[in-house]
Amino acid sequence: MSFAVGGLFRNESVEAARLYQQLKYWDAVREELVGSGTFRTGSSAKRTVREMVDRLRALSGEETDLLIEGTPQEQAVLLWLAVCRTYRFVAEFATEMLRERFLSFRVDLDYAAFDAFFEAKAEWNSELAAIRPSTRAKLRQVLFRIMREADIISPSDEIRRTLLTPRLQSLIAPAELRWLPGVDERAGVA
Repeated sequence: MSFAVGGLFRNESVEAARLYQQLKYWDAVREELVGSGTFRTGSSAKRTVREMVDRLRALSGEETDLLIEGTPQEQAVLLWLAVCRTYRFVAEFATEMLRERFLSFRVDLDYAAFDAFFEAKAEWNSELAAIRPSTRAKLRQVLFRIMREADIISPSDEIRRTLLTPRLQSLIAPAELRWLPGVDERAGVA
């Protein structure tokens, strides 16, 4: 549940990916970013950089290259995939809430939907059940921010169909397509 440190970090992630191409080690990238002052200073910066780098580690070499060279839309989708790969809760939310609501033509997504999903998961997971209401509210706020920045939902919180370029589609595992609203898992097209 450590995704609560911030947003999608698109620009910073592209910068980190470029740095990775030079340094070839994510730990070196992490140290460089913390030392450079790209982020705030102190423990907050270290935590933010750690989470961002952990997400980027989830991308393949080809995906990292596309993150650097791709369009803003491709970058957003790649970073959303990295978030889903890194945080099981987000992947399950994408599958069980975003995908299912989109398929049933209920494209509105509000905080109550998140709360209902969280409560259902907390019934089966004692760690989730132990999360304080203020932390849950922060997680909800950050997840909605990430989804907006990834263009998964609109500014008015409506689920959007994900459009994939052919080069992006060729990199995504079929099982991961379920994290992208409006994308057919069998064909890989919207």
